[in-house]
Amino acid sequence: MLNHFSGKWLAGLALAVAVLAAVPVAQAEEIRIAAGLLPFNKVLKPLKEPFERATGITLTIKDAGRGPLLQVLLKEPVDAVADSLPMEELFQEFRAQGGKVKKEGIRSAIIAKVPVSVIVTRENTVVTLLKDQLKEIFTGKMKNWQEVGGPNEAIRIIRPWGYPIRSTFRYQIMDGEKYADGMISASGWEGTPKAVAETPGSIAMIPAFLVNPSVKVVLSPEIVQVDTILTKGEPSPAVQKFIEFARGEGQQYLKIGQ
Repeated sequence: MLNHFSGKWLAGLALAVAVLAAVPVAQAEEIRIAAGLLPFNKVLKPLKEPFERATGITLTIKDAGRGPLLQVLLKEPVDAVADSLPMEELFQEFRAQGGKVKKEGIRSAIIAKVPVSVIVTRENTVVTLLKDQLKEIFTGKMKNWQEVGGPNEAIRIIRPWGYPIRSTFRYQIMDGEKYADGMISASGWEGTPKAVAETPGSIAMIPAFLVNPSVKVVLSPEIVQVDTILTKGEPSPAVQKFIEFARGEGQQYLKIGQ
C-alpha cells in the first residue's frame, strides 16, 4: 500500500515539474536608450537606478557616439534615443549624411529643460531685447547699442560655449542663421559672466542657473534648451513609463544645473 501511494505521489510530482518546466519564465522588461553626451551624463545616468527601482524595468543606456542620432534610432537595436540638440539640427545632420526620414515618423518627448538667459554688462541701459533684435545682434547685422536704445557703444558678442545651448539659441532666436564672425571666447559657461562683466558693450547667453550679480539679465523671449526622447512612431509602453517618470518623480534626481 505504501509503495503504491509513494509511486502515485512521485508520478504526480514528476507531472507537476514537467508542467512548470513547460511554462516560459517571464523575463524582466528592458528598454534600451542611446544618448548624446549631455543627456547620457546629466539625465539618463541619474535616472537609471531610481527608475528601475520604481518600475522594475531595466534601463540600458548606450553612448550614441558622434554619428547622426537619427541613424542610431533607425538602424540600431534601440527603443529610443535622447539628445539635447534641436530637432531641426538632428534632421539636418542626418540628411547631410544621406539619410532619409520623414518627420512625421519620429515622435519626440521633452524630459528635461534648461532655461537660458541673455546677459549684458550692468552699465548697459537696455532692458528688453525682442527676437528680431537678438537675431540681428548675434548674426552681426546690428553693430551698436544705440540701434536698440542703448549707449553709443559697439556690441561685442561673447561666444556661446556649450554646443546644445548654442544650437538652441540659433534655431529658437536666429531662425537657423549663422553666428557673427569675430565673437569673443570665454573660458566655459562658468567664465561667461566674468567675460561679460569685464568686456564693455558685451552680450552673451548662458544657462539661467549661472547668472550672478556681476551681470544684468535682459528681458527677452523665452529660450529653453531641452533634452528630448525620440522614438520611431509612438513610444512603447515601457518607454512611455520612462518619459512619465522623467517628467515627474525623476526631476528630483536630475543634475542639469550641476
